[in-house]
Amino acid sequence: MSSLRGPGGIFISYRREETAANAGRLYDRLSDHFGEDRVFMDVDSLAYGVDFTRAVIDAVSRCDVLLALIGRDWLAITDDKGRRRLDNPNDWVRVEIETALQRDIRVVPVLVDGAVLPQADDLPLSLRPLIQRQQLELSHSGFKLEVTSLIAAVDKVLTADPVGHQPQSAAEQREAEQTAARRQEERSSKASAQGGSRLSIWSVEADVVSMITAGNIGSVSIEYGPVRGRRGSGDADGG
Repeated sequence: MSSLRGPGGIFISYRREETAANAGRLYDRLSDHFGEDRVFMDVDSLAYGVDFTRAVIDAVSRCDVLLALIGRDWLAITDDKGRRRLDNPNDWVRVEIETALQRDIRVVPVLVDGAVLPQADDLPLSLRPLIQRQQLELSHSGFKLEVTSLIAAVDKVLTADPVGHQPQSAAEQREAEQTAARRQEERSSKASAQGGSRLSIWSVEADVVSMITAGNIGSVSIEYGPVRGRRGSGDADGG
């Protein structure tokens, strides 16, 4: 239905044969509130010839929240050969959730119509952190109120995580720290040469910018319980 184009994206992961109707209703409410360009539910808009797995990983990586819709049969759904889909490393739903967990993206298990959160032993090792996330229940009778609560929680996440923020690599952090140290040494030498004159406010501001760039000042984070927060889809081999 939509591909992520705006910042602060929301990814809806689901299986078509199980929770498509709920995912569609959820997409409508979220896109009405946040905008269609910030909600990814399906891959119908992907160009022909695009590597689907890479496109999904890219979409998940650019989101701030992944909503993992879990129905009653989510754990047991099999492929056309009778193999459980979650046991397939290339299963699209598994790839989506794994990618979000590996990148420390906020993941919210959304339990649909009476589904329960799986036990750790029933999940592949890479998906087991999912059960430590605060879950949300979504039912037909309470849908409006439950989605309103979800939207409020997502709003907090998107407000807490600055738009466009990207973690720096270790090398980039070291370089920024070294630059800040060099600037400090240069200013100290200059101040001594001038008889200990005061640093200008511009120099102080430059220090702050360097500290932020180096990652020495953490970003504000509002937690929604222990939660970390597309279409998950896949059909063939996946979702």
